[in-house]
Amino acid sequence: MKSTLVHATPAAQQQLEALSLDLAALRANMDSCDVDFGDSRRTDDSLYYAISGTVKGKAVSFNVAALRDYVIDSTATLLDIK
Repeated sequence: MKSTLVHATPAAQQQLEALSLDLAALRANMDSCDVDFGDSRRTDDSLYYAISGTVKGKAVSFNVAALRDYVIDSTATLLDIK
């Protein structure tokens, strides 16, 4: 997701702005974040990741969705962040 997190839902975009963050900051700090596989889930066509870490000095938790079929679409979308 370090290179594929390029979209955010409108609600997630508002949450990013409220935290004075952006997708570039999330991507830049992805290596230091942890994926909680217990809270992540898979469906037939999508992967939903629960991720937490520190971004620009702020502890955040966020959820990202990606299609399982990277041939169709290899991008990931930020669903929410808090």
